[in-house]
Amino acid sequence: MTPASRSELQSQREVTDRVCLAFHGFMKLLHAMDRPGWGDLDLTMSQLKTIMLLVETGGLTGRDLAERLGIGASAVTALVDRLVHREYARREEDRADRRVSWARPTEKAIELFERLHATHRERLAEVLAT
Repeated sequence: MTPASRSELQSQREVTDRVCLAFHGFMKLLHAMDRPGWGDLDLTMSQLKTIMLLVETGGLTGRDLAERLGIGASAVTALVDRLVHREYARREEDRADRRVSWARPTEKAIELFERLHATHRERLAEVLAT
């Protein structure tokens, strides 16, 4: 490695360190403000992640949902069952293959998603204004 390339590598590391330090400070400020927008929800983190995935994608098959969440098919079934019961998700049979079941977001899930994103935008604006 040449002295110039060593210097460039050191410079890149310093920039990375500064960015990470700034990001850490930013996140501390963001989290110090009140409580997160999802703090008052009666949802588990897995349920919240599932709702976010369903809204962002418009719906996923059980297999795709299991893969994205890193859990098994039986765990996805129970998770979606709870979300259906709480009216955050609905099931839909695949028109081409009746063996495949889709989990789709409900209007309640979409409203929650939009409310959480609005809260995040507001908090971000507050932090950036400081």
